[in-house]
Amino acid sequence: MLRPDAEFHRIKASHSDLIDLCGGQKRAGGLIERGQQMMSCVQNREHGALLTVRGKLVLERDCGKPVATQVEAEMLGYRLERVTAAPGPLPANPFAAVAAISQEYSDLVGSFAQRTADGDFSRADGAALDRDLGDLIARAEAFRKFIAAQMAGGPA
Repeated sequence: MLRPDAEFHRIKASHSDLIDLCGGQKRAGGLIERGQQMMSCVQNREHGALLTVRGKLVLERDCGKPVATQVEAEMLGYRLERVTAAPGPLPANPFAAVAAISQEYSDLVGSFAQRTADGDFSRADGAALDRDLGDLIARAEAFRKFIAAQMAGGPA
């Protein structure tokens, strides 16, 4: 058997960090339909177990951070950058702006209810809700720009 090298240990450490960010072995295992024992093997530095590609994707999506993917990209000489949506046009009218804000708020509340149904509020829950809150804030900022344009005498 080949001796694990530094790259293996970097990947192993990123998988361990990912499990921690998702609330620990039990919660992470539940998300990817693996037992806590398997998650323990992934986090054990002496064991050769790693997350599957699908498991890694599910956990990274849950915590909102490409922890393992970032390490892999760096090992290939690349850097990941978050893709942000370009700011959209100003709302067509104040009613459309309020409707958009209401929809984002509804999404935030629904996400909060779903993520805290288990009675726990993990770092992953916080990261996901922070993204939802950012969407709500972006809609509110668009409405503020619309109001400012109207107060200045017309569309921007």
